[in-house]
Amino acid sequence: MIQHQSNPEPVVGMWYDSKDFYECFKVIECDDNKNSVEIQYFDGDIEEIDYDTWLAAHPHEISEPEDASAPYELEHEDMLNLLNEIENQENLEEHLRHIDLDEYE
Repeated sequence: MIQHQSNPEPVVGMWYDSKDFYECFKVIECDDNKNSVEIQYFDGDIEEIDYDTWLAAHPHEISEPEDASAPYELEHEDMLNLLNEIENQENLEEHLRHIDLDEYE
């Protein structure tokens, strides 16, 4: 891809912001063959944009948002509830032995 002074090259793993997008985003893939950039917004939505859109948006690099993994993580209380639920399964082995794994292949 061609380097432009006013536009940084999209770098996988880096965070950017632009007035043309509804929130900050992270580059998750650059496909030179398709001339596209795949981005993931802070809220977890993924979008594929073409390189011309990237250039027109004039994105600027930003530091990673404070809680960038929030859309993917369970809240602390939800995680504790899930762990307690698993821990309280007294006969888990008994239940699991009845699952027919051949059904899922």
